[in-house]
Amino acid sequence: MFSESWFRSTRVILLTLAVLIVGALLTTLSWQGAIRAVNLEDQDRFEEETGEGLELIQERMETYGQVIRGLKGLFVASNRVDREEFRNYANELALNENYPGILGIAFAQDLDPESLDAHIERI
Repeated sequence: MFSESWFRSTRVILLTLAVLIVGALLTTLSWQGAIRAVNLEDQDRFEEETGEGLELIQERMETYGQVIRGLKGLFVASNRVDREEFRNYANELALNENYPGILGIAFAQDLDPESLDAHIERI
């Protein structure tokens, strides 16, 4: 019923298909492994960069806290802080040299509505 040549050709075809299937499986596994490696590398790089950014933000917040504590000390130590005293304090801080990134600090005086005109005249 089946000739010897048929068995040979069938065997060659099956062997070829087996090699093709194994090659396709190995290629798929390699491809998935490469994707996993790239994703892990991307995740590590992301975590490293966000960690550095977080450290910079924390350092900046500590710097802002130092300036605010210094300002609080000025107001606690003085009976009444006026514009000139505040200006002298702010100039002494030398924000550009000592606190890069802080663009400025401001002084806002609490005024009663009836004293507004007199305040504008003084300024």
